Amino acid sequence: MSFVQLLQKVGTMDRRWIFLAIFVATVIPFFFPLGLEVKLTDEVKNIYDFIEQMDEHSQPILLSFDYAPDVAAECHPMALALLRHLFSRDIKVVAVALHQAAPALALDAFTTVAKEYNKKYGEDYAFMGFGAGFAYMMAKMGESFPDSFPADYYGTPIGEIPLARKIQNYSSVAMVITLSGSRSYEYYITFAQAKSGVKVAAGMTAVMASDAYPFLQSGQLVGLMGGLKAAAEYEQLVGHRDRAFIGMDAQSITHILIVFFIILGNVSYFLTKRMEKR
Repeated sequence: MSFVQLLQKVGTMDRRWIFLAIFVATVIPFFFPLGLEVKLTDEVKNIYDFIEQMDEHSQPILLSFDYAPDVAAECHPMALALLRHLFSRDIKVVAVALHQAAPALALDAFTTVAKEYNKKYGEDYAFMGFGAGFAYMMAKMGESFPDSFPADYYGTPIGEIPLARKIQNYSSVAMVITLSGSRSYEYYITFAQAKSGVKVAAGMTAVMASDAYPFLQSGQLVGLMGGLKAAAEYEQLVGHRDRAFIGMDAQSITHILIVFFIILGNVSYFLTKRMEKR
């Protein structure tokens, strides 16, 4: 069989072979990571730079877990990378969850990273649990954080948590970072940035990121992480390549393979048409 005949055969190939090739290409990086470099963007580096100028004596970061498991593939690597950066600089973190499915994700992130950096609950970080109502809770935290979260996720009164009891409202934190699959950052801009003047940064799914750029350009957002690529950028900045880099490797290989099959299919189609005219 000649090369031309082989190309013609591609057009009639069982599509299940293509599905199998895509599956293999997606799975390989999870076992053999390629570590492909990602290009850094200013909006991601702005968050990194803000945290870099902080130290152990700075006010804590308020980290808001506002995403569900359906977008965890994009948002959870951001949470892990952020916590690694914050804990590596001994910066205190107080976290809340404004999505009902987020507490389990927040606990997973803290359990994983706190163990890596030997951080102590209550002194280095605290998790206040779930607060119902995005806008309501964001407005209430600006008035009184203790009234918003009188106890933490485990039921411990806020007055018994050394780190959390220092926070009265948004003026008590250096920055609010929200990780979400929705437009929750707009509420933080309204209730935290506009009213209290606190810096706000956001991490979100790639499909939501385009809507957030006007807020970034106006200065209402200090920084922005959009999708898995942004999470990989932050992992690269922190120097700890993890889930996002593996995901980007899988995406890159899969995209290249899809383009290859598109080109091959078109070549096969035009060769077949040309042979039919003879």
